[in-house]
Amino acid sequence: MERREQQARCIKNSQQRWDAFVMLAQAGVIVPNYTRLGFGVAEAPAWVNAKLQASLDRYLVHKQVRGEEENRATEADDREILAIVGANRPLFVDQEDLSRETLLALQPMHEAWAGVKLVPEMAYGLRIYRDGAQLLMHYDKVETHVISSILHVGHDNASEPWPIVIEGLDGQTHEVVLKEGQMLFYESSKCLHGRPRPFKGSYYSSIFVHYRPVDYRLTKEEVEYAVALDFVETNLCNRSSGLPELELRSTGIREPICPPTHWCALGVDSTTDSEIAAEMTSSARCVGGTLVSWLIKEWGHNCWSPTDSNRRTVIAKADAVSQCAIAVYQNEECGHAFEFDNATGFCGCGSRGTANEGCGEQRAPGRIRSSSHTLVLHIAPQGCGRGATGAAEL
Repeated sequence: MERREQQARCIKNSQQRWDAFVMLAQAGVIVPNYTRLGFGVAEAPAWVNAKLQASLDRYLVHKQVRGEEENRATEADDREILAIVGANRPLFVDQEDLSRETLLALQPMHEAWAGVKLVPEMAYGLRIYRDGAQLLMHYDKVETHVISSILHVGHDNASEPWPIVIEGLDGQTHEVVLKEGQMLFYESSKCLHGRPRPFKGSYYSSIFVHYRPVDYRLTKEEVEYAVALDFVETNLCNRSSGLPELELRSTGIREPICPPTHWCALGVDSTTDSEIAAEMTSSARCVGGTLVSWLIKEWGHNCWSPTDSNRRTVIAKADAVSQCAIAVYQNEECGHAFEFDNATGFCGCGSRGTANEGCGEQRAPGRIRSSSHTLVLHIAPQGCGRGATGAAEL
């Protein structure tokens, strides 16, 4: 929690900083824990899973016959839907009676796992994620989502495993891959969780059930009262800590500097052409004692915003990506991501404080260039300068 607090203190946007401190108060101070680790895996009762799979199969057949758009539904009451990103929005199977039956049927298993008597609150599902979907890391509702589970109902045979990422009460980041018919118990308002790895497949369906202990009465207002009063003090941010920047998007959080998951505990995918990769990984530069390096975010694309104010040309014709990286780092109007075109030398960035500062906006049609690559800056304030190895002093 100390690491996350330091990240929260460095958030520039005051509303996002407040929201981050509310999350910290919820998970780290207010909500009690009921288990040792905060999550566990079990097999769902066969009859429950059979009913849910039959419901999913009926929906998939109906969708094929009548068309996808007629079968699209929304989850207006589920805040988690706001943390789902990707061009293909999730679909929803409206099965209110079966979802309620599932909620009640699984209650004894949740009580045995948590060691407390529970009140059934709500069930969502079936939700059907589609290709490219990501679920940002988040906490669930403090009032009702205390002891919960995700029951995986089905996925297409060609899809890749899609892990649930959860921060356990042991302080470690865990990845859990569920088989069809398995359920993940988790303390959902206490443990940060999500699916930040992009889903690769046609569909992936689950149902979500939530309970609260019978004597549990916490509210969002109580959580807000517990927020540290010094959250407004921007001078408490330690930017020399080397921690990745934290960004809030609706109810989800991410670390933009670590693509494609945007969650640094999962590592960074910098796979690209080998010659370009050598330039990216070996050309860190030392600027006034600060090591500036960069990682490839996307190859063969750019993130040049269609909105004039969201983009900035830094150098019209740079000689190398290293020159571009240093110029972007020194430009206070640039965000942490930049674009370099090795064919033309163009160097540009997304403007700080806009939707494009991390090159995350939807690309404008016709602006994709095969010779360009989008990169993210990584700043490390140590191991750089006179006597350091692997970095040239500028």
